[in-house]
Amino acid sequence: MSDILLPNVTEASILSGIPYRNLDEEYVAELINAIPCEKVVLTGIGYKPDETGAEIRDGKNISFYRHRRFEKNYHGTGDIFAACLAGAR
Repeated sequence: MSDILLPNVTEASILSGIPYRNLDEEYVAELINAIPCEKVVLTGIGYKPDETGAEIRDGKNISFYRHRRFEKNYHGTGDIFAACLAGAR
């Protein structure tokens, strides 16, 4: 009953019931289309080692936004992103 969901790939796998596997465009499309919500921001999508980004579905429109991936992991960045998106809405 949510207006928008912001799962990472692991969470999307659990929500959709589709087993987790290595990222490729076909798998990401399958995941994002299997989540029963009109607006989905699937985070942690990167097809190259030096990039990360988000795939966004808004109804039937799908967009991909990428940026440079930092070599370190920073726990909580997804939560900060979700808070900023919710606050901007």
